[in-house]
Amino acid sequence: MAKFNAPQYDPRMLNNIFIFFLVGQVALAISVIYYINSNGALFSFNPRDIPTFSLPVMVLSTNFIARKIFQQQFNRISEIEDLQKKMQVIQLAHVIEWIMVEGGTLILLAFAQLQGNHFFSVLAVFNILYFFTLRPKILMLNEEF
Repeated sequence: MAKFNAPQYDPRMLNNIFIFFLVGQVALAISVIYYINSNGALFSFNPRDIPTFSLPVMVLSTNFIARKIFQQQFNRISEIEDLQKKMQVIQLAHVIEWIMVEGGTLILLAFAQLQGNHFFSVLAVFNILYFFTLRPKILMLNEEF
């Protein structure tokens, strides 16, 4: 029986994963905004509506938790000697952070479509902009190792 060996790490793969997540979010945001525009949606901020306050707080806390998880994983790589293992841990930390941020965007877009409210779609666009700031950078990878 052949032993399975993990492929060598390719830094472009991390960028490809990021672009896949980003394009998916942008495409979904465009389709949701187009759909709710065609149904005559307005930007309404109702302070008595519970999702108006709870949803942004939930998404911000998810983003904060995702960043903390990334930082914990990043601090863990100093204990690892093998460069391949370090790169795997960093890639996993990035992907977990991106999934959590994208999950918040998807929830905001779902509420935008369900309630026909551009308040949630605007928050989703801001979350996508935050997601864009999380892109992998060559300088960051050089600092990590």
